[in-house]
Amino acid sequence: DEEGYGTKELPYKTLNKAYDCASLIQEATIYVMDDITVNETTTLDEDKTVTITSYSEDGSVNSVIRNGGFQYGIIYQTSGTLTVKNIIFNGNNVEAKQAIIVLNSPNASLNIETGTVIEKGNNTLVYANETNPNGDVLGGGVCANMGSIIINDASILNNSSDYGGGIYANIPLNINHSIISHNTSKSNGGGITANTLANIQATEVSYNTTNGAGGGLYTIGNEVKLISVKFTNNNAINNHGGAILATKHLSISGNSVIKDNKAGVGGGGIRFTCNSGGTCYGLNITDTTISNNTAENGGGVEISSSVLKVSSSTISNNIAKEYAGGLHISNVKEAIIEDSIISGNKASYGGGINASAASTGPIFTINNTQIIDNIATGNSGGLRIDRISVNVTGIIISGNKAPHYAGVTCRGTSDVPVKFIFNGNTIRNNIASESSGGFYISGNCTYTRNSGTVCENTPSNSYETSTTCPA
Repeated sequence: DEEGYGTKELPYKTLNKAYDCASLIQEATIYVMDDITVNETTTLDEDKTVTITSYSEDGSVNSVIRNGGFQYGIIYQTSGTLTVKNIIFNGNNVEAKQAIIVLNSPNASLNIETGTVIEKGNNTLVYANETNPNGDVLGGGVCANMGSIIINDASILNNSSDYGGGIYANIPLNINHSIISHNTSKSNGGGITANTLANIQATEVSYNTTNGAGGGLYTIGNEVKLISVKFTNNNAINNHGGAILATKHLSISGNSVIKDNKAGVGGGGIRFTCNSGGTCYGLNITDTTISNNTAENGGGVEISSSVLKVSSSTISNNIAKEYAGGLHISNVKEAIIEDSIISGNKASYGGGINASAASTGPIFTINNTQIIDNIATGNSGGLRIDRISVNVTGIIISGNKAPHYAGVTCRGTSDVPVKFIFNGNTIRNNIASESSGGFYISGNCTYTRNSGTVCENTPSNSYETSTTCPA
């Protein structure tokens, strides 16, 4: 007939016709023979297993399914299992009311697999329906409201929306070996908005932008695991979390990289806090490099009202205009840094680390860590402690610079006294252009040095008489 016969020689003319026939059997594959332009949504509403893929003799050709100008998504799935692979879905930058692919039923499963590209979705028009009564604009490339979704070895590129420029997920999200890049959002989550559990592995999230929070990833009140990821060149223009904004539980490991991201407010690399109510497990950073990020406060990381653990990681060459070039810690329940390097960061106050609290109780522990070559343009080049007790063991604070208090500043107040316990550490070769090169104490800070050295700082070692520097 005029719509074809579904053969290689006479393929169906429309994706809808191909699905109508594929859904007559339990499992079917739709082969897209060539680039096609569609002018209507294909609704997958049968409890069947369907694969959509390109057809070529050697598997080297990715066919394109392109939006021809209509204001809805290309795929709307409410049932069954859909797998897409080796195919390009192109929204053609048409102003639309939906993401390119919408998953919208608890009975539906979506697998976005090898070689799939979802690009140029422009979901910017308000569209209220029974599942979205407020007309929120969710997901430029993919919107997963209900069901299950896995993304593996795919690319989500150049999409835009209000929330989740590339991906918006209201269900558990699994992403592996993929690229999420050059997406934008007006509100939050330039690359990804994840509203439930998320596991992201061996994936690049880069060059995404939002006017809200979370340039690369925005997630609130969820458990998120990032393993062997790269978050680079993301931007939260007017808000927090250049690469990532998260709450509740964020774990980063596996030689991950958070680099060259920007935030207009706090956390150029990562912004983490805990919402009121519920259990908060905190931020855990292991075997990760956080470098060359910029923000107003916390160039590398900003964390508040939570729990922090950093181990076997490097936080380097980050910049903050105000507090904490490397790591900004405020009002945490507990903070631990161990076996790490904090180096080359820059801020007005607390070039390497700025840690503060508003009440007694929190303990900041630093073990076997180097705080080196950081710069403050105001004071406290290496480590600034303000109303939070600290226990440091086996650390090196060296080569830091500031006009005042180049190495360490410890400040307590009458209502929030501070204890600084010093075990086997070295504060050496820090340089202040005006005063107190090594260790400076202000207010109600009690300093106990059990062992270690404070020596060869310029213009003075400040609080201590010089001890003999090791050879």
